This record gives sequence, structure tokens and C-alpha cells, in this order.
Amino acid sequence: MSDAESREKEAWNEFYLIYGAAMVAWSRVERELGTLFATVTGMKPDLAMRVFYSARSFQGRVDMFESAVTDSEIEDAVRNILKQALKRAGQYNSVRNIMAHDLPQRDFRDGPNFGQVVLIGPKGMFQKDDVKAKYVDRAITLDDLREVTENFNRLASVIEMLWAVFPIKRASSHGKYLELVLELPTSPYSKTGRKDAKSPRPPRSSPG
Repeated sequence: MSDAESREKEAWNEFYLIYGAAMVAWSRVERELGTLFATVTGMKPDLAMRVFYSARSFQGRVDMFESAVTDSEIEDAVRNILKQALKRAGQYNSVRNIMAHDLPQRDFRDGPNFGQVVLIGPKGMFQKDDVKAKYVDRAITLDDLREVTENFNRLASVIEMLWAVFPIKRASSHGKYLELVLELPTSPYSKTGRKDAKSPRPPRSSPG
């Protein structure tokens, strides 16, 4: 194997590893949302999973969950926490969709991403160089994917925490759990790179 072939293989292996971690983190988000749906609706878990995944799209599951939250007999503060969590999930799903449909290719422009595999919007294909360059500039890089993975996992951990303490009867905990949700960035990655992302921690007071 030549040096060029070795570098090609290494670049793609690195991409598969990091991209795969991001997609696995997203699967955690969906799994925890399904568990939270079962907990909030009071359905038997096996039935809840069949109902939750009967929606053909993630947005359909979110819409179904929002309807259940709106009509459920829970405190308004808890309802708001759940709706904000679903809102974050919807925002993050838009990036997950981009990851699923953008095209991976190596970046040979001068810069920190030289030689790496990045995700580029398919609308940039077969366009004039100046148009194509704009799509390349907006490419999702390996560093972006690492940040996405971290924030997908943060969201999954917050959702897991919510079903573990539901129905959050202690009023003093409402604001703290809402804060955990709102501390999540509205987008799972930013081109400037977030350095302040931390793993969610439960409130100090006893849950529930």
C-alpha cells in the first residue's frame, strides 16, 4: 500500500469512527425519549414503544409526544420542562438530518482540515466553483462531529434524568430541571466551537 493509499484509508477510518459515535449518540436520544414517553403517558412499556415508533419520522414522534404532554394531567411547570426538552430534541434532529444526507468527501484545501473527510451539502455538487466553495465552507468537520456527539449525549442524559425523576413532585426542583434543559445549546455544534459544554448534573436537592 502506497503512502497516499494509507493516508486515504486512515482519513476514512477516522471519519467512520467519529461519525459513527455521533449517530450512536443520537440513538441514545431516541431511546431515552421513548422511555420518557412511556413514563409520561403511563402506558405499558411494550405498548408505548409500539405507539411511539409507529410514527414514520422523528418529527412525527415529537408531535405525538407534545400532544400527550399537552393533554396529560401534570403540573404546568413539569409540562414546560418536557416541552422544552422536546424542542431541543427537534432542534438537534435537524442537524442529525443534515448528517444523514450530506456527502462525505476529503477536504484538500489548505487549513486545519486538510486531508480530513468532511460532510458537504449535496446541493453543492456540479455547481460553479464559487457556489461550491460556499457549501465547502459550511461543511461539518470532524471537530464539529465531536461537538455534536457530546451534545447529543448531553441531551440523552438530561432526558434519561427526567424519566427517572418523573413526575417531579418537588416544586423546588422544577426550576433546576428546567435549567438543565435550557443549558443545552440550541444547536449541537457551532463553527466557533463550544468550550463550555459540561455533562448534566442532577439538582442537589433530592429528586422528585
